[in-house]
Amino acid sequence: METVIEVKNLSVKYGLVVALKNVSFQIKRNDFVALVGPNDGGKNTLAKALLGLLPLSYRGKIIIFNKDIKNFRHWYKVGYLPQKQTDINPLFPATVAEIVSLGLLSTKKYPKRINHPDWQKIELILKNFAIYDLKDKPITELSGGEQQKVMLARALVCNPEILILDEPSTALDPSARQQFFDYLKKLNKEEETTIILITHDIAYIDKSINKLLYIDQEVFFLEK
Repeated sequence: METVIEVKNLSVKYGLVVALKNVSFQIKRNDFVALVGPNDGGKNTLAKALLGLLPLSYRGKIIIFNKDIKNFRHWYKVGYLPQKQTDINPLFPATVAEIVSLGLLSTKKYPKRINHPDWQKIELILKNFAIYDLKDKPITELSGGEQQKVMLARALVCNPEILILDEPSTALDPSARQQFFDYLKKLNKEEETTIILITHDIAYIDKSINKLLYIDQEVFFLEK
């Protein structure tokens, strides 16, 4: 199976604080990886690293689709769902459909415009998440769980090959949480999407994952 992410001896410091120390691992296409560890153990720093958001002072190598991350440009292949939706401005009256449409902009060249086929993709993914009836509603009027579905739809609308999720189930009730993880399992199995999931909900995903990466500054084990 093709290696889509390779991390070699990655070390990251913020001032004198060590966030990651000599971290190395590989992720294959179609892997479903749970990234776990203690708070402040480096999980979020590693997620930032895989998104190309590290300070220039880091050491080591990150290779995505056989390309050094410093030269990687095809970010539409990588979807991301942050833990906290800090980018939702309560004063900006964007609708659900408009928020999801933002996920397609990374695939476009200037001028970046949403066309009719794009709107068909948007409508389809809204239906898949059972939020089509909310498409014209301002996102600020939605519940936390509904907002989470919208943001996941935004991350998936461009059909990324890798999906990185940071504690995605925190705003979901137990029933919605199970549906959410069932959807991720389907996405991984049927669409062959590589998934990296920062989570504490091991009970929900134990039968879905094929690797568990435990990190506390260093990688302590990577199970298959």
